[in-house]
Formats: sequence, structure tokens, C-alpha cells
Amino acid sequence: MQTPAAVLNIGVDVGKDTIVVACSEGSFPVREVANQRTAVLAFLKGLPAGSRIGVEATGTYHELFAAAAHQLGFGSSCSIPRIPATMPRPSGCGARPIGWMPHSSPA
Repeated sequence: MQTPAAVLNIGVDVGKDTIVVACSEGSFPVREVANQRTAVLAFLKGLPAGSRIGVEATGTYHELFAAAAHQLGFGSSCSIPRIPATMPRPSGCGARPIGWMPHSSPA
């Protein structure tokens, strides 16, 4: 009997040409995937079933990835990193803006 693969928590930062993906469990190093259908599908098909994906939406560039993840049955959510100028920003205690990932420079 085969042991089922562990469910992973994946963070995705989508850009026009590339998608940067990281795994909170450290199951694989941070990697870049081309923002093209064949590359996105190949990456997603390599993830264990039931993995959860958080996507940072950038303009409309996230739509291909989000649609492919949904099509393959992954649970995913999108965050939109824009913070309106009228919204109070966190201060002190090292708070970061929405969408901050450990490998990016802090805002």
C-alpha cells in the first residue's frame, strides 16, 4: 500500500512573465515557473492532491494560474496586495503589507 503524499501549503507570487512559488513546509526550494499554461499545469500536476494554494494577484496575470488550480481541484485563495492610501497602515511590531513573502524585500 502506497503512503499518501502530505498536503502542502503553497504561496504564489504572480508576475507578467514568471510565477514565484514557495512551500511553507520547505518540501522544495523557492522556484520560478513561466506564466504559461503548459508550465503552470506541469507544476500543479506535481503537487500532492489537496494542497492549499495562496495566490498574490497582480493585475490580471494571476488568472491563468488560479483557473488552472481550480480546474485541477486545488483549494486556492487570492489576495490583492493594493492597500488604498486612505487605509491606515500597520506600524511597529514588524507588520508587513498584505502580499509580503519572505524572499521579497519588505515594503
